[in-house]
Amino acid sequence: MGARVAPLLHALPVLLVALSFFSHNLTRLLWINAALCASMAWLFLYQSAWAGMAMMLVASGSSLYRLATQRAVTPGQSVMLILILTGGIFLLSYQSGSSWLTLIPAITFALYRYGELSCNERGLRTCIVSGSSLFLVYCWYTQTWGALMTEALFILSNSYYLYRLTKTATDNADLR
Repeated sequence: MGARVAPLLHALPVLLVALSFFSHNLTRLLWINAALCASMAWLFLYQSAWAGMAMMLVASGSSLYRLATQRAVTPGQSVMLILILTGGIFLLSYQSGSSWLTLIPAITFALYRYGELSCNERGLRTCIVSGSSLFLVYCWYTQTWGALMTEALFILSNSYYLYRLTKTATDNADLR
């Protein structure tokens, strides 16, 4: 891809993650996450960051699966899916000659998928904040600045909604 496309590849995930500030329910969060992961897969492909690309493609598919089924899977199914998909990410990364940094997208993937497949909204947002915090290191190392800004904003927006969920739960508990 040419030099003209590169800024767009970095900007699109940042624009999509800005929408996460308006993802006040699980369905919107999953739609935004699917689009965001697909756009970041293109960015990582451009940067030749294969582990990140593989993680983002599978993550986008996982979000679309949860949207299509509208239900969480059992914890056992979650563990099985996460192990299979994480193994695929490791295999692709190993075949492409990636370094130990392959662990970061795989761990991030496992955190995101566990939250997405088997948690309620609070659990999913907690997993996203944890995984995104770790994934910042990978983005910095691969110099995918658009992805780095995206992850930072994703941490910020999901932390805000975690705060709101906690405040609502506390307020409701005070009313009892």
